[in-house]
Parts: sequence; C-alpha cells; structure tokens
Amino acid sequence: MAFSLGPISRAMLLLLLPGCYLFNVITPEEVEYCSSGVTEEAKPNARSVALGTGDGGGFKAYQNGDKVDMVTGGQGLSMITPTIQVEGKDSDSDSPCLLVQLTIEGENEGSGGFGGALGSGGVGGSGGSGEPSTTKVGIQFVKKDGNLYTKGVLYQPLGSGQNKLILSVTGGDFNGTNTVTINAQ
Repeated sequence: MAFSLGPISRAMLLLLLPGCYLFNVITPEEVEYCSSGVTEEAKPNARSVALGTGDGGGFKAYQNGDKVDMVTGGQGLSMITPTIQVEGKDSDSDSPCLLVQLTIEGENEGSGGFGGALGSGGVGGSGGSGEPSTTKVGIQFVKKDGNLYTKGVLYQPLGSGQNKLILSVTGGDFNGTNTVTINAQ
C-alpha cells in the first residue's frame, strides 16, 4: 500500500517546511585548525597580538572592561566568538599556521577550551572546578591589510561576568602576548 497525503495534509506540509528555515541562525565560520610545527621556545622578535571582533580595517580589539556579547551554541553552551589579530610583517606568508594559547581566568573557570568541531575542551583544553581553562592549538591565519587575522572566529566557552583572557601567539620567529579583562554578557 502506497502512502499518500490528502490535499489538506499536503497544503500544511508546504506551509510548515519553509518555516523550518526561519529559525536557522547564520553563524560566523569557525577558525581552521592546523599543525603549526612551531615550538613555545622564546623567539627573537616580539609582535603585538589582540583579541577582538572583525578583521582587516574593521578589527576592533577588546579593551579592559569591555562588555562582550555571548552567543549560545547549538547545544546550549554560552561562548564568545573573537578574532585574533597579529601585527603583520612584509615577510609573513599569506596564510601562516601559528601556535595559539588562550587562558581564561574568572567566571569561566573549568569551562574548557575552544568549542565548535573540537567539542568542549578543544585540542589541549584543560580546566576543572576553580581552575583556569587553557587551550593550545595551531590556527590558520590570513594576511589582510598588512596584519594577520584568524581565518574565522574562535568559539570560546566561558561564563558570564568578568573574565581575564590571556592570549599568546607564536610564529617561526616571534612571540606575542596580550591580557585583557572583559565582561561577558
């Protein structure tokens, strides 16, 4: 016996299907992870690094005390979605893989590292109750307007309230660090 829908059922199905797309949320592309081959040893050069929003000429670095909006992931986890900017040099490749370490101290303690495809805790994510959360991983960057930016955003779980973000980025011949305290809301 073949399954068939009556005229009313077909009409209801046609009305409901487009509604399923009304609730799709457009989310920023997640960073691309890579194997940097870069070690943490001290490098001869220092570069400025920053967490913020946007890229290229539209990048806005987080400042101490900034209120940063959180997003809710598909599984209900609250997180921020920053971009990383690294001071660029003419000698930089167009798409370097850099070693990124991000430590979160504050309300987030124990929440784990970068989210997204890597799941809670990400690669190298750590942290338990009352401990800072640290994640260390290779991330693909792209050169834009003379600087380097993550190709996509980090999906970083954390709790609402005050959080201290400690960023370290290492390349073949440089290290860069930055610390900023934000209010996640």
